[in-house]
Amino acid sequence: MNLAKKLVYLWLLFFSPLCAFQYTVEQKQLENGLTVLVAPVQTLQKVSMQLIYPVGSKHEDLSEKGLAHLIEHMIFKGTEKLSESDIPFITHELSGSCNAFTSFDTTRYLFNMPPQYWKEALPIMADCMQNCTFKDELLNSELKTVIEELKIYNDNYERTLMQKFITAIFAGHPYHYPVIGFKHDLWNLTRERLAQFYKTHYVPNNATLVIVGDVDPQEALTLVEKHFGSIKKHDHYKIIPTHLVQDIYSQSITLYRDVLSPYIIIGYVIPGFSAKQHHLLGIIHSLLAGGKTTRLHQKLIDELQLVTTIGSNSIGLFDYDLFLISFRPKKQEDVDTIIDLISQELDQIAMNGFTSDEINKITKQIKSEQHDLFENNEEQATLIAQVFTALGEWEYAFKDHCQDHEKLNNDIKEYMKTYIRKPIMHKAFLLPITQTEKKEWLLLQEKSDEEDTTVLSGKIRISQVEPPCYASSLKLENPQLPHYPAPQQFTLSNGLLVSYHYRPIVKKIVAHLELKASGKYDSIELPGLYRIMCSMLTEGGTKNYAAQEIAHEFESNAINFGFAPGYLHFDMLSEDFEKALILSTELLTQPLFDDAALEKIKAWALHDYQKFITNPLSVAYRLIKKEFYKNHPKGKSLLGTPESIKAITQKDVIEFYQKNITPQGAHLAIVGDLSHYNIVEMLENTLGSWHGPEPRLLEPVRIEPITSKTITQQMHRDQIVLCFAGFSVGRLHPDFDKLLLFDTIFGSDMNSRLFNLREQTGAFYQIDGTLLSYVDEDLGLWTITTHVSKDRLSESEDLIKKTIETVADTMTEAELITAKRTVLLGANDNFSTNNNIANAFLFLKRYNLPHDFFTKRPETLEKITLEQVKEAVKKILHKDNMIIIKIGRV
Repeated sequence: MNLAKKLVYLWLLFFSPLCAFQYTVEQKQLENGLTVLVAPVQTLQKVSMQLIYPVGSKHEDLSEKGLAHLIEHMIFKGTEKLSESDIPFITHELSGSCNAFTSFDTTRYLFNMPPQYWKEALPIMADCMQNCTFKDELLNSELKTVIEELKIYNDNYERTLMQKFITAIFAGHPYHYPVIGFKHDLWNLTRERLAQFYKTHYVPNNATLVIVGDVDPQEALTLVEKHFGSIKKHDHYKIIPTHLVQDIYSQSITLYRDVLSPYIIIGYVIPGFSAKQHHLLGIIHSLLAGGKTTRLHQKLIDELQLVTTIGSNSIGLFDYDLFLISFRPKKQEDVDTIIDLISQELDQIAMNGFTSDEINKITKQIKSEQHDLFENNEEQATLIAQVFTALGEWEYAFKDHCQDHEKLNNDIKEYMKTYIRKPIMHKAFLLPITQTEKKEWLLLQEKSDEEDTTVLSGKIRISQVEPPCYASSLKLENPQLPHYPAPQQFTLSNGLLVSYHYRPIVKKIVAHLELKASGKYDSIELPGLYRIMCSMLTEGGTKNYAAQEIAHEFESNAINFGFAPGYLHFDMLSEDFEKALILSTELLTQPLFDDAALEKIKAWALHDYQKFITNPLSVAYRLIKKEFYKNHPKGKSLLGTPESIKAITQKDVIEFYQKNITPQGAHLAIVGDLSHYNIVEMLENTLGSWHGPEPRLLEPVRIEPITSKTITQQMHRDQIVLCFAGFSVGRLHPDFDKLLLFDTIFGSDMNSRLFNLREQTGAFYQIDGTLLSYVDEDLGLWTITTHVSKDRLSESEDLIKKTIETVADTMTEAELITAKRTVLLGANDNFSTNNNIANAFLFLKRYNLPHDFFTKRPETLEKITLEQVKEAVKKILHKDNMIIIKIGRV
């Protein structure tokens, strides 16, 4: 979910009279104009800090497109006292994370830290506000990286369509230009241009600092004054307002790409965040396409079966925004009919609004989602930062806009009548490209590659990546580890094991059910059967409820329910726990597996398959599993194949359900506000009535050794997906913890060995690596994955091969100490939310680990030596018995 769409979602959470939290925000403006907002939240083991500037791509001149985004990258590349490695090194050393985002309207820098270390981020953030150096050689390598990022975006066709849609609609407004800019502008950007833009806009009286977490507000404000207070303000700073000339007209664009099925967007220009109307938008989007019982889902997916997916959202722009509806039609020839039906439904809402049942449903859902938000400090900080930057006041996010349902409905009707009208509907189409046009597309790509090679060959970096320097001044205390709760347990009369934990921090309960029949149990003869059976449980109805009826029960009570192979999840407000158990029991014990629903689900599955096989990275991972696991259950593709999907019958689904969906060998983990319930009695009266056979044991299949090879697959894309893979170990192997420690320096963050390759060469925008992919009780894999341009494929392959051969010997004792701290503090996340705690309980039982496993981790990890880590890594990470996969124009 992009930031803007997430913000619309977050904004909605607070437009409710039902918020149970007394949320306080301390606000102060320093003499230099910096606004500071501090929200003390003591419930989570993380402090989130966000420094936001109301400066984005819309503030660039015509000759500097992409400059704001490039500065976002360069901020991390050093200041007068920070080297280019200091920020990632310090963040890693403190077991935190950092990131940055540039949009049309803003640029945001964020740090998430454990409570004992959060203060260390403030001097870094202050230094980056005024002292960035933008060294030429570092700019050269980062410029190459940004070009690679641009190409990744070009290969995301839905994103490309959206950008071209925005460009067409906002002609004459700065939103017309993409945030990342154009290559020809990026090629010509200089250090001087960056420095001028930075010195103009990165000033305290154009910034807001938000801190959310377990902090003392007065101490936080004092520290901010200490580190930021001496930074000089820009006395004459002014942002020039923008304007869009609007008219009664309709735009239509079509993008042709190598896809198997169309993707369509319709959109309307609407007021931006500054108009203070986005609370209406959030409600409209949710009731249009936010669930199975929403208007468009019911009509177009269930009733008429014209589309396989449909969604409604807004981008989240400040000046003007777009109201969007997107869908995937089953047949291209139905597109006009679908658009007409959507338009008719929008007209109906403009005329009559929503029903009282719909308003009551969304009110309940908002109440539930509020509690979820208060388990995530980063999202709270994002909400406060964006609302304040857009409106100049954070309080607006907490005002009550939903108490008067009649007024709310009238406001919605007026909004729809004013802005959502057919004459001003814009349309965007992503359609399959013809074979003839594919040849032309390839010629365009080859020309683009040649231009990049010519221009970027002159952007040279000779110097090595700078080592940390400021980091040496840090004096770190030993990590403070919390008490890790142990579950209480009992077994129902039907054999279902239950683990539970009382946690009243938020008024919600989550339940995770893990079946003995994992995804490995999928049919050999009919791959994809398990996934279709799971969809049938929620789409086929039950003996007591039609499909729409039970969906209405779930959604009107804000009960989130999901079923995937081997796993069932449901969460709800604590007041609706019994209702959730009754409905879940109904689905598990009384499914109908309606034949008409099966045909609908098979059509969805075929469209999912089509989308999957046109995604190069998805195809690469599927090839990896196939090559390494072959006929082993881990090698199964749960998507299935077109042939197997078409062949699945109602009888197949029923027989699979009867054999595999059983409480025997299953484990249910429940966490949340259970204070008012006799949980043993309640579960016995509901899920205790679920019965099934003893789970069958899978026939043991030996994982065979592999022979080194390179696999290539043609796909028409700007970039090439490059993957390396080899065998690793299972979760219970004696070397697992050693490899886990090494993983923290190998490929986990901006301080990793693989990321350093990116910094040195600019050969790729993103590179991911781990020695612990697909790890369970069987052998896992090590994998390295990246996207590279065709002209840099050979170079990238050589760089990664060299790293594979040498990286183990480069690990130091200091890095091992940091790795141990990172792993220990990372374990805190396992117990930071209801969901995470439930998953931790399932993990312990899955591998028969003791309840004090996490408590004893310090003792276990402390015994591991540097030489042991190196030896474990060298056993698996080498070029022998390695498979390389290349997908793209190869």
